[in-house]
Amino acid sequence: MEFSQTFINLIILFFLGTIIYTVFQKTNDGPIMGIQSSLFLSNIEGMTDASGNSGTATITSTQPSKNGIAGNVTNYLATIQSKVIQYQDQFLINKYRTDYENTILKLDDLVNSLMLETALSIDNTNPIPSFVKLKTLNETKSALNNIMKYVDASH
Repeated sequence: MEFSQTFINLIILFFLGTIIYTVFQKTNDGPIMGIQSSLFLSNIEGMTDASGNSGTATITSTQPSKNGIAGNVTNYLATIQSKVIQYQDQFLINKYRTDYENTILKLDDLVNSLMLETALSIDNTNPIPSFVKLKTLNETKSALNNIMKYVDASH
């Protein structure tokens, strides 16, 4: 008898949880916003839409944005902050600062060597690919400089 009552209680709890979940999901999706609002706006005298047409107006639902536009900016900010903390915890900059700085300096040396190699091997008949490579390598140096500033600032 004890087992069957517990089983019935679990089934009831499951169905109640499902109903509550469904209600909250529908609230977040905006069930009212997705319906046509002709009951509310169709017979209001003098009402027109943006194009000047009168008649039945509809309200379209706005899907929640995954980016930081308008009302979703708070959630977007929280997601970004969470990701920043995750990376900071992963990198442990305070502990490995010297290793990171040495790595960045060696990468800078590597980029300088690649730039010199590219400059000394430019094809005179078609120099554009080498110039594009030099530009990319130069932008890489700038990125490495910004990374070094970030590591230095994270103490």
